[in-house]
Amino acid sequence: MTRGRDLGGLRAFIDATRDAVAVVCEGHTVALSEAAAALLSEFGPQSDVDTTVQELAKQTQSARAAAQSVRQNSPDGLAVGLEVTRTQYRVDDRDLVVLFMRRAPPTPSGGADLAQQKDWTVARRFAAVGQLAAGVAHEINNPAAIVMANLATLRQLLTQAGLREDGELALVNDSLEATLRIRSIVRDLQTFASIDQNELVYVDVGEVLALTCNLLGSMMRDHAAVETDFARVDRIVADRGRLAHAFSSLLLVVARRTDRATAPDATISVSCRQIDGAVAILIEASAARFTSDELTRLFEPYGPEAPVGSVTGLGLSVCAEVVHGHGGAVVGESIRGGVGARFRIELPLRSQLEVKPVRRTPPAPAPPDKDLRVLIVDDEKALLRAYRRLLRDKVTVTLASSGAEALELLHRERGFDAVLCDLMMPDMDGIQLFETVTELYPALSSRFVFSSGGAYTSRTRAFVANRSHRVVAKPVAKTALLEALAAAAQRDK
Repeated sequence: MTRGRDLGGLRAFIDATRDAVAVVCEGHTVALSEAAAALLSEFGPQSDVDTTVQELAKQTQSARAAAQSVRQNSPDGLAVGLEVTRTQYRVDDRDLVVLFMRRAPPTPSGGADLAQQKDWTVARRFAAVGQLAAGVAHEINNPAAIVMANLATLRQLLTQAGLREDGELALVNDSLEATLRIRSIVRDLQTFASIDQNELVYVDVGEVLALTCNLLGSMMRDHAAVETDFARVDRIVADRGRLAHAFSSLLLVVARRTDRATAPDATISVSCRQIDGAVAILIEASAARFTSDELTRLFEPYGPEAPVGSVTGLGLSVCAEVVHGHGGAVVGESIRGGVGARFRIELPLRSQLEVKPVRRTPPAPAPPDKDLRVLIVDDEKALLRAYRRLLRDKVTVTLASSGAEALELLHRERGFDAVLCDLMMPDMDGIQLFETVTELYPALSSRFVFSSGGAYTSRTRAFVANRSHRVVAKPVAKTALLEALAAAAQRDK
């Protein structure tokens, strides 16, 4: 909720953040993030959220930039704690109060189950990992998209000029290959970005293990030589992001317990096999040192691998929770008289978990054999220029660096075959532009293709849920981009 044109920039910030943020001006709530609305609704009906915000603003008047704890009872019997940080700004002769809120661990009241607190802390940890992964992926993907598009264009120009593959062209090819590696790493990282969504899909466990080992490879090799052997296994129904988190947590602990200085020939082997109706993951570290007591308590809350000073004390119990939640089991044992350790995870091929039906992606059409007229909307001006150069042999491109500029262009000219629109932009984002265009010019709505660096808010995730076939992930190869634009151009024909 926003008021006034001069506060319009708040909406971009509020829509883009996954944090719980409220902005108060002159006794009114002028901006409220989705996370804040969801959090504050626990104290009462949605209609009372504004009242709660005003009360928090009053309670924290003396706090200014310091965090202050506030506790209120929720309907489920928990005394829900809020940690509220208040900052104040002067804008156009008006005072803006910005409240950053987060939940403190709930304390049982009225016989509430202690398991609720553990569930909450696990969820909070997953959300933090997901938010970090999504943010990092988004910040890498935009510049990577610019570099990848420009390198592809440069390679095309050098090829046309007749340069040899083993000469200057080799420099471009090597650079482009490196960019593709960056894209692959970032897409592996995005596995962790969905960790807080609890999304069940058909998962190849070997593929998840491989991407986890790739991401952790450099760190693990500082401690030991890494050996992998992933046999072909049937897919299981699982939460891909949470499995990756469980595997990475255990691998990090195993690596930290291996000292290459005292064991220069140390190895960590990671393998998976399909046996007896289950997928078995075996992690064996030749020089990872654990006492028998540590192995007994390793997967318990407040076990030996819980972070020092941790409030939650979860440690590797989160790994065990993920495995148990998939109907599996995890055990550890000493080998070679306590000099090494072996961990075994078993995940059943069949469980009670089910995949929700998803909309099938229509087959991609062939790239266009004639020029298309395409409007490209993105707030990254360097990326706009890169797209123009990349597509100029197949597409007549018009550029807009904001949603407002795109809307102004569409008021004057609506003869575009397709619109490539970034989802995350300041002021008017891709969703707002699409909704406005759908209302004003319905015929154009089917021609939209959305691009994203991957930092989805709950709002954008909901928006693309039924439009996944219309979203391209940055950085995108030229052929895939042309296919998406051609598909959009054919939708209303």
